Amino acid sequence: MANLGPGMHKSVYSVFIIGVILSMGSAPVVVAGPDHQIEIRELEGKIQTAAGKEIAIALSRLIVLYENRSPAKAMAYCALLKKEYEALGDAQGIAKVLYDHGNFYYYTGYYDKALNIYRQMVTHCQDNNLAQWLGRAYVITGRVYYRQGDYDTALDYFEKSLKIRRSINDIQGISCALNNFGLVSADLGDYTRAVQFQFDSLKGYERIGDQFGMGFS
Repeated sequence: MANLGPGMHKSVYSVFIIGVILSMGSAPVVVAGPDHQIEIRELEGKIQTAAGKEIAIALSRLIVLYENRSPAKAMAYCALLKKEYEALGDAQGIAKVLYDHGNFYYYTGYYDKALNIYRQMVTHCQDNNLAQWLGRAYVITGRVYYRQGDYDTALDYFEKSLKIRRSINDIQGISCALNNFGLVSADLGDYTRAVQFQFDSLKGYERIGDQFGMGFS
């Protein structure tokens, strides 16, 4: 973050992280094990002195180390990483960190905050012609609405995702979208369509040898 003046770097990072953590409300914090404490200290020291890609690499690793120990702190580092990618002009990096940041909120039940991040991701991907990431943004936004029971809106986003993924021949993305159509169909009681969607999804995953996808289709 080259625009920070001397002596400001550490305080700005600290205040920013605290602000993001407080914005979440109460959040569980699990202390890092001794096997990672040294690495965490080294990385947190590095982001005070490094610049550019070195900071981005350090922040990315800190996010991984904190995602299960302290989700709030991981999200704070996601926000900082986004700023670094913006400074570097890395459009795909920004898309990924928005995706990861939104997912932290999504998987901890903060759906409104997740939607806010995913909408930012949609706009960013549209502005930068990132078709594959836009397909991901649509499908994860649809999942939020699905979790909230808004099936019509969820299906609309799943359809947008499927259209984009078919246009770029993203087999994994197509299979993911079909899987989501199957989930909605099952919830609506249309089990015949649900089975067909899941079967088509499975065929796609089998085609590319995606063992993980095959496991949940």
